[in-house]
Amino acid sequence: MNSQKPPDDEAAVGAEVEENLAWSLAQSRLFAGAGPDLLDTGARIFRYRRFARGAAPAGPGFESRVSIIKRGRVELRRRLSAQVTVPIAVLGAGDVFGEESLWGHAPATEANCLVDTLVLAGSAGDLRPIFDRSAILARNVAEIL
Repeated sequence: MNSQKPPDDEAAVGAEVEENLAWSLAQSRLFAGAGPDLLDTGARIFRYRRFARGAAPAGPGFESRVSIIKRGRVELRRRLSAQVTVPIAVLGAGDVFGEESLWGHAPATEANCLVDTLVLAGSAGDLRPIFDRSAILARNVAEIL
């Protein structure tokens, strides 16, 4: 029996899930109310990423990306000092983290997967032009913050 965990990339997710990327985006708070064109654009930017329990999918030193939780739970923590972090939220399906990177800010929070988690992750640099053109996405980000 093979006990290896699947690699942490969209290839490990499976074609049946990949086909539903636009639908998954539509279920998220970030893309709520978005039309088909905007969802298709988002589906070209976002990719599925799998993270095991205990993995850190975001935080200082990570690439600038926005993540939407498809399945699982992620705890966000804010670092107060080199030795102290405090929990600020536990997120679940449909929730978003990393949105501060849309404005070019380094991640201010650390994320930790509480269970095996599947996220849709998109590069903040690829998303910025879409947010500049879409009042729906801009409104959704403002409501999330």
